[in-house]
Amino acid sequence: MILDDIKNALESLAADPDAPFAGGVFYGMCTAQALEEWNYFVFNRAPIHTDSNSRYIETFQVHVVHENYVAEDYVYAVIEALKEAVPGLSLNGDVEYNYTVKGDTQLVVEIATIPFKKARKVNVG
Repeated sequence: MILDDIKNALESLAADPDAPFAGGVFYGMCTAQALEEWNYFVFNRAPIHTDSNSRYIETFQVHVVHENYVAEDYVYAVIEALKEAVPGLSLNGDVEYNYTVKGDTQLVVEIATIPFKKARKVNVG
């Protein structure tokens, strides 16, 4: 299942001691009650549409959330890890960056949103 493959790939990245994401991996939104560091992944589904070949194009987003900033070039590691984990998965547009402030602090948190897509032929009925 695609969602499980995405989750497993992100959990492997989160466990890497060279780029630890101690907050872990969440589907849809971060549900942790209290995180010491806002360094985690969130992934979700995005709209499904069809292409000219009557295939369904499923889209997904991965959000890399990190205090201060996401390490330079790290989004490329995420893209390559997911493409390896999910055959046929590809980038679906531009990587976007958004910013928020951590709780009642003045610490900036950067969020890199990486869009992906995968074509599927589905036989219904």
